[in-house]
Order: sequence, then structure tokens, then C-alpha cells
Amino acid sequence: MAKTAFESLLKDTTVKSAYRGQAGSGLVTVYLALGDTAAARAMYQPQLENPTAYSFNELVQAGVWASRADDAAAGLKLFHAAYDMNPYHRDALANLTIFELKAQHYDSALALVTRLHEVDPDGDNGRVATLTYAGLAKKYGDMNRDIVTRFAKTKDAKLKKVLTDSATITADSNRFYTDLAVKANIATDSMPVRVRFSEFSDVGNKVTLAGVIENNTSSDKTYTLKVDFLDKDGKVVASQQATVGPVGGQSTGHFSMTVTAPGITAFKYAPLD
Repeated sequence: MAKTAFESLLKDTTVKSAYRGQAGSGLVTVYLALGDTAAARAMYQPQLENPTAYSFNELVQAGVWASRADDAAAGLKLFHAAYDMNPYHRDALANLTIFELKAQHYDSALALVTRLHEVDPDGDNGRVATLTYAGLAKKYGDMNRDIVTRFAKTKDAKLKKVLTDSATITADSNRFYTDLAVKANIATDSMPVRVRFSEFSDVGNKVTLAGVIENNTSSDKTYTLKVDFLDKDGKVVASQQATVGPVGGQSTGHFSMTVTAPGITAFKYAPLD
């Protein structure tokens, strides 16, 4: 019954694309519940084959479907396509980071995590940062052990000198990223404030951004959320701010702001005090 309803809604071109997207998500859920992984994966094949024919939101949605279907290769490709289309959007950055980590592409993940922190400094991104730093620490640790093994086997004095220098560099890098991983993990569990977004919509160049600020301290706080709205190249198109609070300790405060300007595809905000 649900499968038939979702299939009908998905094919109905008279309804809004958002509703068809929801129907697609529902259909993927039904297919996976029925154990029909092939049918679930077929849902995002068109986006895989021709990603430039789809919108950013459609690519992100297809990437989510691939994730739910446990299709890491497809998810990586789809979120890469979304990132190429909108490289400052937090959803593209966060999701692509996860799939780069799954592929053990730690250097690529590091660049993404760095930008993610720039656009979403108080977001729920600590876990991916921790995993990225830990992955890099392991990478350099493995390299260091390989270098030490080679050093022990060779009798070439010149090669020993090169290997000694390399061992120092990789050991330092291992310690550096291990330290970052530990700090990121601690910071994730003790964030005094966290920002979560529930809406980022654009209707006729009227852009609305909404969400909540979580006050994780024991005291009342008033926050000023300063947001820059960006185009696809990361340039600031418009700016807006909202005062939220006072927000009670261990409570949340809602915010909503609207700007009107063409070309907005993403946003960033200043870290909250």
C-alpha cells in the first residue's frame, strides 16, 4: 500500500519537487525494508549517471539514499557532485567528509573539515573532525613504522640519513594529529553552545534561515548570531544578524532571519561567544 502510494506521488509531475523527494525517500525506505537493495539503489542511478542534470538538493538527497543503501562508492560520487555545485554549503561539506573518511581519504577530509568549521563553527561537526585527525595520525604512524623497518634493513648511509629525516617528520605529524584528535573529541563533549539549522530556503531570491541555539551551560545567555550569505564562490552577497535570548541554561532559543538577494547558495556565521 505504502509502496504504491509513494510510486504514484513520485511520478506525479504536478506536485512540488520537495514532495516528490519525500516520496522517493519513503520508497527507498520501503525497498530496504523489503530487502530489495537493487530497487533502492536504482532510485539514484539517474543522478549517478548524469549529476549535472540535477539540482544541488536532488544530489544531496540521492547521496542520502545511497548512504541508506550502504553504497559508499555511489554516495562519494553523489556528494562530490553536490560539493562541486555548491562548495560552501554545510550539507555538502559534512556529508562529503563522511564519505571521504569511509574511503580513508584523510587529506581530502581535512580540507573539507577545515572549511566546514569556517562556515559552521558551532555546529555538530566534532565527530568528523576527530575521525579525520585520528585517521591522519594513523596514516603518519603507519608511515613511520614502515620507515623504521626500512632503516633497520638498509646499510646505505645516505639512505639512512634520508630515512632518519623522514622518520622525524612522520613521528612529529603523528603526534600533532593525535593531539588534535584528542582535543577535538574533548571539545565535542563539552561544547558550551551549539547551533542547529532547520531551514535554509530560497523562494524568489527571498532566503530564510532558521534554527535553534542550544545553551549547554547552567547560566542564562543572550547570543548574537551574525550570518553572511554566500554565493557559490564563497563571496558574501548579504549579511544579517539575530539576537537570541536570553536562553536559559540547558535550554534552546529559536531564531529566524530573512534576506532578499540573488545568487545565495550557502551561508556562514561567526563563532558565538
